[in-house]
Amino acid sequence: MMKRDETMTSAMTAWLRVGRGRQWRAALLALLTIAAALALLSSCQQRQESNVLDNAYQALVAGRHAEVLTLTEQHLRQRPDDIDALLLNSYSVQVTASDRGAPSKAIFNLDRATNLAPSRYDVWYVYGWVLYENARYEDAIKALEKAEALIMDLKAPGASDQALLASARFLIGRCCMHSNLPKGLAYLQVLRLQEPYRRWPELYNTMAILSLKQGLYSNALGWLGEGLRLDPNNVGLLRNIAVVYDIYLANPRLARVFYVRCLGALGQDSPEAAKVREQILRRLRQLPPES
Repeated sequence: MMKRDETMTSAMTAWLRVGRGRQWRAALLALLTIAAALALLSSCQQRQESNVLDNAYQALVAGRHAEVLTLTEQHLRQRPDDIDALLLNSYSVQVTASDRGAPSKAIFNLDRATNLAPSRYDVWYVYGWVLYENARYEDAIKALEKAEALIMDLKAPGASDQALLASARFLIGRCCMHSNLPKGLAYLQVLRLQEPYRRWPELYNTMAILSLKQGLYSNALGWLGEGLRLDPNNVGLLRNIAVVYDIYLANPRLARVFYVRCLGALGQDSPEAAKVREQILRRLRQLPPES
């Protein structure tokens, strides 16, 4: 293993952007909306029996989460063990996160829901997503793997089932990245053959960080390069490539190239961009001069 300053390594690896890209997060939220409403969509009789839940579903589709909360809380006062109401309520609680206790409430309700309906994969899926959003990665993996197993057991999974299965695997990979678990690569490799994941730079970024944590530097560069071919001006990918060359491969020449490219791709109108720009400029001043 190459020698490197441990303090510098710690500071620089913190730069590795795990990403919260708008593209993949928007897609997952759309799938979560489907998951949170699956039972209501599949049971016309139940929807007719509960106008409150029907209205909550309509509000969910329209993105009116405050209304979803009001309606489901009203329903839960009468039927505290209604799984669909717990699911809709918990999802909207997490999305709105109006106070510090909101995530705990969502987790508590979903934990209860999984105990009441252990065979419902949509409940396990939303539970896993909420746990992921609250950085409880090991618990999230268990919930998402449970959802995956239940979907795999379906005799005739539909398109929405397959979409949730792929989404669960993507989230498992993300959890493994945060927890440094090599098995995450197997989950993500499968998604390279599926739409829309194979076109998401964040998929390759996640695989790169997992590879890097395993000491597989060439693999990490390969995945980052795959992502960059999809999105040549992706700031996170450019910055991560620069960090790999800078810290892990001790190649200041190529590190400088990608730091400069990253600067060129940065926007001008956000505090985050200004912060990243200053960090990169500071690091460029620290690199040895070109001979």
